Order: sequence, then C-alpha cells, then structure tokens
Amino acid sequence: MASSEVDIQSTTDDWGESTGSKAISPWAVVAIGCAIPSPLALLFSVFWLFPVVSLIAGAMALKACHGDEAQVTGAKIAMVGIIVSAVLISWAFSKRQAYEHHMYSTSEANFRNWMQLIKDNNLRKAHQLSQTIFTRGKEPVTLHEYYENDRTHRLELTSFFEEEPLNVLVATTDHWDLDGLKLLSNEIYLSGRPWNDSCIPGVRTGNR
Repeated sequence: MASSEVDIQSTTDDWGESTGSKAISPWAVVAIGCAIPSPLALLFSVFWLFPVVSLIAGAMALKACHGDEAQVTGAKIAMVGIIVSAVLISWAFSKRQAYEHHMYSTSEANFRNWMQLIKDNNLRKAHQLSQTIFTRGKEPVTLHEYYENDRTHRLELTSFFEEEPLNVLVATTDHWDLDGLKLLSNEIYLSGRPWNDSCIPGVRTGNR
C-alpha cells in the first residue's frame, strides 16, 4: 500500500501537476469563473474587472499547482481562464483602438468641413451645425427665412460669432489655411453655457 501511494504522488502529467488525488486550487476556480462572463466586457465596461481578475487568479493558480510539493491541482483550468481572458483583452483593445481612430478621423473631417463653412462666410450653416439636433431649426423653411423672420434666431447667430475665438476666426479667414489645421484634442464640454472655455464644437483650443 505504501509503495502504491508513493507511485501516485510521484506521477506527474505534462503540466507538471501530480496525477494523485488533490483539491482544485481556489485560484483556478476563480480564474475560470471570471473568464466565463468576461465577454460581457465588450458590451459593458463594468465587466472589465472579470478578465483582469481571471488573469491574476490564473497566474496565482499556476504558481500554486506547479512543483513537487504542490498541494493543489487545476493548472489546466487556470490556463483556460488565462487564454480566454488574454484573447478577450487583446481583441477588445484592438477594437477600441480601431474605433477611436475612426471616430478621431471622422471628428477631424467634420471639424474641417465646419471651418470651411466659416471661411466661405456661410455662418448660418456653421451656426446650425454647432448646435445639437434638439436645438437646431426644425421649421420647414430656408436658413434665410429661419434667421431673417425671427429676431431671436438672428440674435443667437450674431452673439455666437461675436464671442472669442470665433470672432477672431471670422475676422481673419484670409490669413489661415485649412491645410495647416491639425486636430490635437477632441473633447466635449458640458456647462451652463453653450461652449465652456472653447467656442469651437468638439475641439479644445487652449487657454486664451
């Protein structure tokens, strides 16, 4: 009987784990348990905790399972959790990078178009595009009628382009070139005013 027990304890598999009867490492259980709901991180950011915990727990499980004096098993389970979480994190990161690149490029293109309207002195269109879809004119009229027939709309247009830095841009359109324009930061400002310290929609212009 003693010889049989020695044989069991000395037998290991390709993972370096003993094939004898051992308890599964709690870290391995945590690793696979957190890996299962990890794909939800692609939909909800709050679930990003799961793949991170799975990687950490998997590493702890592998450390506890390997070695001749290991008291627990579960390296295979832990490795599955690590692989699933690592693939998910890599996929999500690359997807996020592609999304940000697309959105950044789109934002820069839209901003250039908006600046071109100002350069072409088409301030009414530029004013409409600077507003949200909920505050833009909804009446079935032309922009000329929209501003000429309503004093409030006309005053909004005037006051908008009288604020800095827009008044400077409007006054110096002959001295700046869109080809030299580079979008450095794409940000949204939320405050009581339509524009916080930046009057250009979606673009940080810095302190003035």
